[in-house]
Amino acid sequence: MFLVKKNIGYTLCALILAVAFSTNFAHGSANNIVEGYIADLESSSHVQRLRAAKNITRSGLTDTKLFDTVKDILLAGYLKEPDNNTHTEEMSWMCKALASSGNINYLQALNVIAADSPSRKIQKYAKESIQQITYYRDRIEIAQSLTVLPKGMSEDNMKLMKMIQTGNLRLMKEAARTLTDRRIPDPDPRLYDMIENKLREGYTVNTKERNHLDTMAWFCKALGASGDTKFRIILEEVSNSSKAHPKLKKYAIKSLDLL
Repeated sequence: MFLVKKNIGYTLCALILAVAFSTNFAHGSANNIVEGYIADLESSSHVQRLRAAKNITRSGLTDTKLFDTVKDILLAGYLKEPDNNTHTEEMSWMCKALASSGNINYLQALNVIAADSPSRKIQKYAKESIQQITYYRDRIEIAQSLTVLPKGMSEDNMKLMKMIQTGNLRLMKEAARTLTDRRIPDPDPRLYDMIENKLREGYTVNTKERNHLDTMAWFCKALGASGDTKFRIILEEVSNSSKAHPKLKKYAIKSLDLL
């Protein structure tokens, strides 16, 4: 439903599916989906429980009953069988599933698991899941807000605009990558203007923070992919700046070559 781990991040397809689930809620079919997942989670089959956790992580669902079930399974199992790879894999995916709720009320459970689990693997994924909750929260909010589109703007463009506006580095980077890879037809020119402004605001700050630097680099690449020569000004500014990170300057120069 949402994307798998091997992808760099959360793509436009993920948002489309989240909207689809929101539509399901409106038509009452989501209850059947939730109950089906709960039945799978409570199955005696490890394979079925694991598959459910993976699917929930990618689903865009926010149902409290569903995620309370995930939390209860985690709290009942995170201290058990730390040397059993099958069990620790399942608990790790349960952590990720719980984070996908986007509900910060589950942070307490994840903090307990991260601190107390005898399994390093489970601890690792609990800690990662703690960091992921706000990311999932933001993407769920974007999906749920796409009920009214500005005049003349497509749904795809609106999704990207909201991703850029969030301030969430991962979402902003994914929006820039979507534009760079030309994954949507007829991107709105306003998106590139927003990225230009974000790049100008951010290229001299947090230069040692990897996620910030990666996002700025993707901004450069998106502007280069736009084909609009007006962005040569900002890219030249970045490439010549003594305050910009060398990696970022390299991407600015490469992007200039595209314009």
